Amino acid sequence: MEPASRKCLVELPTDVVLEYDHQTDTLHIILGNIEEQLDEEILSNDSSVIFGLKNNKLITITILNFTKKLEESSI
Repeated sequence: MEPASRKCLVELPTDVVLEYDHQTDTLHIILGNIEEQLDEEILSNDSSVIFGLKNNKLITITILNFTKKLEESSI
């Protein structure tokens, strides 16, 4: 069974904040202002990325096991 796809709105943010947590090896990408609580968090199919939504707009992206993913990539 193929997972359902979902569309959300991505607006050009006025601010982008990157926060790396060395203890948990997690990169948090914050698009714009995140003063309010997120409505929903969606886990990627491979359980490595969490997308945070507010009013169906993408607000945060959290990448789990970030350095491992970076080492595995061909960048």
